Parts: sequence; C-alpha cells; structure tokens
Amino acid sequence: MNSRIAIMIILIMVILLVIVISDQVRIRYLEGKLNNLLILDEEGDSLVVYHPDQVKERLILITPGFADRFTNYKSPLSPHYESDYAFQDLVEFYIENRFQDHYGTSRGTKEKRRKHEGIDLFVAENTPVYPLADYGVVVQVSDNPNHLEWAECWDQAGKKDTVQIEYGKLVKVLYPDGLTSIYVHLNEVNVQEGDEVRGDTVLGLTGVTGNLLRSGKKSHLHLELRYLDGESFDPRWRLHWRGTAFVEFVKRLMIND
Repeated sequence: MNSRIAIMIILIMVILLVIVISDQVRIRYLEGKLNNLLILDEEGDSLVVYHPDQVKERLILITPGFADRFTNYKSPLSPHYESDYAFQDLVEFYIENRFQDHYGTSRGTKEKRRKHEGIDLFVAENTPVYPLADYGVVVQVSDNPNHLEWAECWDQAGKKDTVQIEYGKLVKVLYPDGLTSIYVHLNEVNVQEGDEVRGDTVLGLTGVTGNLLRSGKKSHLHLELRYLDGESFDPRWRLHWRGTAFVEFVKRLMIND
C-alpha cells in the first residue's frame, strides 16, 4: 500500500514538474513575441517608442495595415474599392444641379438661411447604399420618415441660430479615423445602432423621406461627412483622396531595438 502511495506521489510530482517546465517554455516564447513589438506614441511634440512591458494600463494596438485598409474611402454607391469610376466621376454623373446639389449651397427661408451640409446624388429609388470604408460602426439610426435633426442657420440680421430639418430615415456610420457619414432620405434602413459594418454591407435603400416628401424633388441620396465635433465638410475633400500610407511611413522610421 505504501509503495502505491509513493508511486502516486512521484507521478504527481512528475506531472507538476512537466506543467512548470511547459509554463516556463510558454512564458519564454511569449516574452520573445513581446520583444518583437514596438509601440509608437506621442509625448509633447515628439514621437516616442516603447516596449509592451512599459505599458501601465490597458492599451489597444492598431497595426499600420489596419489603418491603411480601414481609412481608405470609396463611393457610397459601390460595395467595392475597385470601380470603373473615381469618386469625382461618380459625383459628376449623379449630381444634377451644380448650383443646388453640392455642399455649401444656400438653403432655407428668407428668415432663416442655412447651408447645404452634404451632397445630393440622384439615383433611382431603392438603390443600395454602402459604408464609405471597409469597416465602421453604426452610431445612429432613424426609421422615422419624418425624423428631425438640428442644423445651424442665420437670421436676416446675420445672427446665428438653429432650425430643425426633416432628414427622414437615416443611418450614421463612424469610421476608425473618427469621421462619420450620414445617409439621409432613405426608404429603408437595414442596420441597427451598434452594428459593425463592412464595405459591402447594405446600410439601406435610397428614397423619398423627410423634407423630400414636400419638396417635389425626386429620390436621391443626401450624403454628409462630419468630424467628431459634428462639424460638416464637403465629402469631395475626402472621398477622392487616395487614403493613408502608415505602412510606408513605419518602414522609414529609424527605430532602435
């Protein structure tokens, strides 16, 4: 009986020893992997490089490849980056009135003037619309055909004010670099707030909702691009920009191991 107990104790010790050795090998392997990681950050006005063992709180790393791929913008009317048309060609094809359909043109009444904060792309009703980049998160959805949004305007004296605009059914998508796109006047919304979407996700279908119901205008996609603070800018500034090149930048950095 004593010999059996002794054998069991020896087996348990051997198993524990194997576990300890395996853990040590695994730890050394992971340490080797961590030593291959360098973290780029900014401190004051300088670019700094440090190792993962210097991180004191949770840190999310984004590779240069991720940044390059997911900040490369495309047409909202195409699920693919490869297209027969550059975005500027699409704008010229789908915009009907260059004095009314572009960003910044005058809107509103004599008492409250405002600027057009997007571009109007005239496409057939129920045309699918897609995210502008290959990855994004839906941050706002309205399935209300009379949904209202606040917009900045100016009165007759030039004093700044706000006014509510009927956007109708809409989808708002946030991209990795902090820009948001808003798809307005939709007939159908196919996503929900919080959804993660890819470049080929159908966000919804173009239509005639919001103030289009009484304007007499036909179906079109009103597309807005905004910064995180909500300020709009001309989508053409970004959508025919060729995107980032962090991979090439990192290759050229003189980083000492």
